[in-house]
Amino acid sequence: MYTPPPIIFYSKINSTQDKAWEFYDKGLSNIVVLANEQSMGHGRHGRKWFSPKGGLWFSYLKTVNIQPELLDLISTACGVAVALSLRDLNLNALIKWPNDIIVNSKKIAGILISTKIMKNKITALVIGVGLNLNVNINAFPGELREQITTVLNELKHYTDELKTLILILQKLDEFLDNIILNKAIIHKYARELNYLKNRPIKALLISNKMIEDIVKDIDESGKLITANGLALSIYDVVQLY
Repeated sequence: MYTPPPIIFYSKINSTQDKAWEFYDKGLSNIVVLANEQSMGHGRHGRKWFSPKGGLWFSYLKTVNIQPELLDLISTACGVAVALSLRDLNLNALIKWPNDIIVNSKKIAGILISTKIMKNKITALVIGVGLNLNVNINAFPGELREQITTVLNELKHYTDELKTLILILQKLDEFLDNIILNKAIIHKYARELNYLKNRPIKALLISNKMIEDIVKDIDESGKLITANGLALSIYDVVQLY
């Protein structure tokens, strides 16, 4: 039977991700910071994440011992874990590389991964997950409503928050605790659940270069493979359009 890590709950917080790193600095590890609401939730590269009441907003501080070059695989594993959890709730969830979960062509969740590297090893991860769970679609600003959906909106009923959290945590641990051994199954699911396959993309690279291409696949390391033969890493891409 799965035993989840300790969960520290806040009714409202600036950012679960920032609080998790504060706990790390105090010597804690393998804990979950859960909030009913975030006032300063953020995604990759500091982009704002709107986090109203009713969502599942959490960050999982996890001790690991993983090579930094496996970050793409870590990111892929987290996406697979969240997508499979939603599929267990009867949602047709797909992964939009590198960190979004899509249902019916709309974003339902996002994942943010930050790391602590010591002596050329990732020694700690904070995996932030923002899931639009029991949120009425009208709680979001008008400009977001056409782009996002919620579990409530899709299933037409409320979903148990704690059970959903534990479901996601269990799958995260299953994949991340033996990430090398799980590489083949992570790759299999990533390919099957690849929302971007055969779709055109625009990508802003860290070099400030904009590229246009068509997605063909996800490789076994978690990189995005394009029609022009590029292998894009999470390190390479600032934003995908």
